[in-house]
Amino acid sequence: MPIIPKFREPGDYLRFFGPSVDRPQADPEKKFRFIQLQERMAPLKYPYSFASVEPGSKGDDITFDELQPDSIHIYEAYLGVKPGVRIFVWHPYDEKVLKWDEKIEDIAEDYTANVTHEESPYEAPEYSIWIKRDSYPLLKAMNITWPGKSIKPEIIWLAAMFNFEEVTDGELLDMLKKRKIPSKPISFGGAIG
Repeated sequence: MPIIPKFREPGDYLRFFGPSVDRPQADPEKKFRFIQLQERMAPLKYPYSFASVEPGSKGDDITFDELQPDSIHIYEAYLGVKPGVRIFVWHPYDEKVLKWDEKIEDIAEDYTANVTHEESPYEAPEYSIWIKRDSYPLLKAMNITWPGKSIKPEIIWLAAMFNFEEVTDGELLDMLKKRKIPSKPISFGGAIG
């Protein structure tokens, strides 16, 4: 059983840049926004085994639409990886995102990151993403065993589901903008454009 990561607490404030999480169609303007986390349900566990992958090869793209929250929830999700695998991550699954992995020189433009057991072990996941409605991740597994052998790559998602409330006006918003109240900077992924 993996060690449960330290999730954010109810009452914490998050800061992000983008459209409204609550009402993205009604308020699509990209700007700095604030969320207060409410009730939390954790840990949610989702182990997954990919189809068999040959040494040095990549498997198929797997879209994790099971991690699609409804409109009143967001997820803080940690990805744990078993040895012998490199996991390529897109987040959200259909957009180029504002991260660049410095550990690999030649990485495709639309990858968010690549994660191995050393960076985020299955037994104690460390790599995390935030997921809102319609921004769930896509993963591709690569077999990096040496000497090579076919394997079925394994991962686990450990997540916390939060109810949340966007802070949209008033003195509280002013205090958050002036950083008189601390807020954790996060990203739900986002397009470069």
